[in-house]
Amino acid sequence: MAESKQESLWTIKASDSVMRCILLHQTGFAELQVFQDDTLAILERLPDADAARAHADRLRARLQARGWEKVG
Repeated sequence: MAESKQESLWTIKASDSVMRCILLHQTGFAELQVFQDDTLAILERLPDADAARAHADRLRARLQARGWEKVG
């Protein structure tokens, strides 16, 4: 079984809550994992890392439009 590579894409916060997006590079697909605090909130598989990054950027932009703020 091939090892996956993990990449942190972004972290945002609202009030006392933190949301972070992780990209896992897998053989044949990429997986986005979005955690709100320590709970997995979204899990999506996309065809490749570029598609996953673009999808994560759109998700972050929608959340920021709702008041979430970038961390760091």
